[in-house]
Amino acid sequence: MFDLNDWLIRQSVYDEQVQNLDKNLVLVHHKERDVWHKIKVAVEASERYLISQETLWLRRSSQCQPIRCYASEANDDYQIIIMDYLEGRSLSDQIRETKNNKVSNATLLSLFNNINKLHEEGIIHNDIKPNNIIIQNEQAYLIDFASCGWLNQSYTSKKYQSYTPAYTLAEPYALTEFRPLSDWYAYLLLLDLILNESVLILSSDNLAAFTQHQFNVIRTYQFPEKIEAFLISQLNTII
Repeated sequence: MFDLNDWLIRQSVYDEQVQNLDKNLVLVHHKERDVWHKIKVAVEASERYLISQETLWLRRSSQCQPIRCYASEANDDYQIIIMDYLEGRSLSDQIRETKNNKVSNATLLSLFNNINKLHEEGIIHNDIKPNNIIIQNEQAYLIDFASCGWLNQSYTSKKYQSYTPAYTLAEPYALTEFRPLSDWYAYLLLLDLILNESVLILSSDNLAAFTQHQFNVIRTYQFPEKIEAFLISQLNTII
């Protein structure tokens, strides 16, 4: 059975400072660089697969996002990944802890641009939600790349699929392949959550209400004209 503490003892580059973030998720301090790295460990087959996917997509997306994967190790018992740790707080915490859910337009435009950078490289994140967004000085960065895929890649090509139903298009609008629309739908729901403290989910019986509601949400933010027009075009693509 894999023991993370035993594994860390054998790693000379890290000191004994360890912060537990979650089950099988820790921060370790790199001695020479004086920075914190995040380590994820998995022992179940599905979780090992997702960590292997995160390793793959962090490396594939290294030109358009700041998180670096430094090492990945695996055998029949475990899979481990070591990566950059982004300081800041999650959008989820920002919404929960800030009065009136205040998130600046600068932060939201930063998130828009970072999603767009991924798409320009042909990569779809596919799991955009408040917990997967880190905010630093009004800049928003995506984390958790385990659910990524290439543009137009079939979902069925994945051994295990990972996504968050609350931020994913459901039937009859569900997608069968990785497309930018999945990320932009999640982005629109985030705008709704921040503005209204709740989210109207698209379903087969509320199409007109959802469309008008999201149109009003987009217009309320008063984004630059080009971005507003783009978001409205994505809304129209959904319907």
